[in-house]
Amino acid sequence: MKKLSGGKILSAVIIAAIALTGCVKQGASVKEDNQAPQMVPIAQAQPAAPKVKPMVHMPPPPPEKSDPEIIAEAQTRASHLKKAVDAEIAVVKPGPLPEQQKEDKGQVAAQQKAETSKPKKSQYKPQPTLEPAPVAVEPRQPSPETAPPKPASQAKVAPSVAGVFNGTPAPTLISVAKFNKSTGLPEDLVTSVFVDDSDAWVGTNGGGVARLNFAENNWIITKKVDGLISDFVTDIAKYKGMVFVGTNEGVSIWDGISWKNKQMIEDTVELSNATFAFSDNSLWIAARNMRGGIIEFDGEKWIKRSNIRPGVILNNVSAMAFDKNQIWIGTTSRGLYAKRGRDWEIFSVTEGLASNFIYSIAVKEDKCFLGGCCGLSYYDGSKWSIFDVPDGLPHSTVNDVVYDGPILWIGSKNGLSAYNGEEFTNYYAEDGILVDNRVTSIFVHGDELWVGTAGGLSRLKKGE
Repeated sequence: MKKLSGGKILSAVIIAAIALTGCVKQGASVKEDNQAPQMVPIAQAQPAAPKVKPMVHMPPPPPEKSDPEIIAEAQTRASHLKKAVDAEIAVVKPGPLPEQQKEDKGQVAAQQKAETSKPKKSQYKPQPTLEPAPVAVEPRQPSPETAPPKPASQAKVAPSVAGVFNGTPAPTLISVAKFNKSTGLPEDLVTSVFVDDSDAWVGTNGGGVARLNFAENNWIITKKVDGLISDFVTDIAKYKGMVFVGTNEGVSIWDGISWKNKQMIEDTVELSNATFAFSDNSLWIAARNMRGGIIEFDGEKWIKRSNIRPGVILNNVSAMAFDKNQIWIGTTSRGLYAKRGRDWEIFSVTEGLASNFIYSIAVKEDKCFLGGCCGLSYYDGSKWSIFDVPDGLPHSTVNDVVYDGPILWIGSKNGLSAYNGEEFTNYYAEDGILVDNRVTSIFVHGDELWVGTAGGLSRLKKGE
């Protein structure tokens, strides 16, 4: 390291002092390097504006209602509620079978398994009879769970019924065959039946149509994939050689060769949920929906008949019946419309009906019976009366009513009944007659009675 002389060191000190004197002004202090810098605010924050609550202007209280207005509103609400309840009750909802019925069906299934081979879909040939021995059924009372005991002889009606009935005893019934999914049907729940000399056509809920050909003794199943408009069948009829099948989506027509489907008439009447009735020369179709109504078919033309009079257009028609020149039309909420002369008459619960939802109609000589949710309504030509469980019916819900000479057949949710104008004779699955007590449809063909139920189909023969 090279040493510096004293003079050189002094010169260096003087030069450094002169340099520092030029960089710092006089009177200014030198800040320490580690002194924190002073923070200068960018802008002072403005205080938040106070929140202003919106003014709420309350309307004046409504005027007090009078007692008649309050009663009218309550009646309106009750009417709407009753319509909803009636519509819900109208739907057949199969529930669990009673224990006795389960045992009976198990025995029948075991017997069928031992006597028949496995069904081959639509070509299965059913046994012609399951119980060859006649089963005679005496008049019975409803089960204790359904009604209090009451002698059948007390189930009397007004003397005016004598014009239709003559007191003929109810016939004994012989079980010819029982059918369900294990013996040829596509579904257990049968919704409709039509029988002629060659075939039995059976509508089901979700399984389409099953046709039993008597000559070949086999079942032929037709579903949507085969040309049917829907698998949910509501009614079946045969007119001028054509088979008409009502469904939840429209009408399918079988001409003997192929199926043709129809959903609308002139783009105004929707043919869903159709049921059928016959007049002298025409087939009448009732469509149960908001765009439904009444259609007459004469074999060639479709004629709208919903506008029964100026300002009155019928829709949601659930049932129809004809007697000579009389027309009887049941609806789902407006009761019954009847034309027995030049003018239409309207009957509802106000006039004595059991319910404004009509399930089925049977008319003969101006005497009318109506099936519904709340009993059997009867019209004697001048006034209405109601038969229910205390009068001999096995159940308040009546799904079908059919005239058969001096007998009225009644299908309810708890068995089949025969009414002769004096008393009800009831038939049950426990007697070996029905495949299920929940009767949905009845068809009379000669001396046979075909009974559709929620558990299958019963073919019965009428005895003495």
